[in-house]
Amino acid sequence: MLEIRDLRDGSVGFLNFESGLSRSQSLPDLQSATLNDETELRICFAKGGALVVEVRAQASPNFECTLPHQLHKLESGIWWLLISKDAMQLPPRNLFQQNRARWNQYFKTAFAQMQQPDDQTQRILLARAITTMLWNLRAPQKHMPHFGVIPSPFSYCGYWAWDSWKHAHALASFAPELAAEQLRAQFCRQRDDGMVPDTVMPNPADDNWQNTKPPLAAWALHTIWQNTGDDDLVAELYPKCATQLQWWKNARRVNGEILYRAGGVDHETATWDTGWDLCARFENVPLQPFGDWKLFDLWQPDINAYILNELRAMAAMASTVGADANPWLQEAKQLTAAIQNTLWDDSKNCFCDVRASSGESVGIRSAASWLPLWADAATADQRQRGLQTMQSPIHFATAMPFPTLPASEPAFNPDGYWNGGVWIDHAAYAYTLLPADHELRERLLTHLSARNSLYECYSPLTAAPADGSRPAVAQFSWTAAACIEILLK
Repeated sequence: MLEIRDLRDGSVGFLNFESGLSRSQSLPDLQSATLNDETELRICFAKGGALVVEVRAQASPNFECTLPHQLHKLESGIWWLLISKDAMQLPPRNLFQQNRARWNQYFKTAFAQMQQPDDQTQRILLARAITTMLWNLRAPQKHMPHFGVIPSPFSYCGYWAWDSWKHAHALASFAPELAAEQLRAQFCRQRDDGMVPDTVMPNPADDNWQNTKPPLAAWALHTIWQNTGDDDLVAELYPKCATQLQWWKNARRVNGEILYRAGGVDHETATWDTGWDLCARFENVPLQPFGDWKLFDLWQPDINAYILNELRAMAAMASTVGADANPWLQEAKQLTAAIQNTLWDDSKNCFCDVRASSGESVGIRSAASWLPLWADAATADQRQRGLQTMQSPIHFATAMPFPTLPASEPAFNPDGYWNGGVWIDHAAYAYTLLPADHELRERLLTHLSARNSLYECYSPLTAAPADGSRPAVAQFSWTAAACIEILLK
């Protein structure tokens, strides 16, 4: 029996053939199966979302299906069963060949950009990462007019802003048209004031406007543009990135301050705003009213590094839309100086969160500590010392390297989600700062290749999927996106 879940409304249907399953095989572009009576099946999706089940049998197949469907005889011995709640048109006869060609092109494009193309283990990991992202791709629907990649079919069935920016950046390397769609999917509900909701859901009433996520959209758009030279796409989305950054200035930066903060309507949503749910970094940090929001009494190295990166991306694209790059560059210069002068903790040899009210470092080392290095915001001395901290065995060079909190922190919990789990997006940022032949890079890839799925986060001690109060989900898209970033040039 084939179980068919509709993620739009949560309904479950099934397809059941009279003969039982003998064997099956999952490939990126299709599912194949053979029944006990030797009937052969091939299953794939058609454009528009219809599920196509090709049945190779001389007689009309006997089956039961609880969803709307049509049965077509294509030729002697070949039947197509179309399953969809929406209007169905017979797909082109070469549907399976078209799908195979499209997937082959994705793989060909990505493999051509590998740092180590002859490493079979890395090729398999890259193929798994691409497959994970595209299996999580969802077609447009009534209230969601663009293609997009959901984080995971097991827990997250909408679009999360932070995830979407990362998905788009990785897709830019081998499927730029889907990367552009992912940006459009997240921006489709942007408000006039520039705010992008934390989540865009199939039912707009379920969108989360109580917080947003750190901005990375311009970074992704700039990469798509670099790969394609698509000036029209920049003209379309540059204004959306600009108004989003203006919203950050208005809603997440207190008057007179250069550095940005996270916020929400309460403490929980303010932590969601950071992207780091459930982390000791934000425990006991008070909130301060600011307009319609409540902001943390905290300046973070990671959020400010992301925004710095956005400012530089906007400057790089400005001339394409006839805009002046200098205002973006001036803001970037001011923010760089503020990060260097305010967020560096000399006693910890890294960047740390700082209390805005007192200017005192919180003193917690974290995976946020190397984000200013990634964004090229550190002085030469800060970079050298930050890299030493990042590679220290007593801090981040664990069995699976680059945990979100190091083992040296009192709140460290290897299964504690953001309190010590290894999140591969942050590991990928660290990865870019190390030499190509660095042992930590190889260690990270070895652990990722050892599992049959790509998980949300991992234990830094065992490399098993984190299994705390909030266990890591499988088939996680931003882990796949980060693997792509790691493996390609």
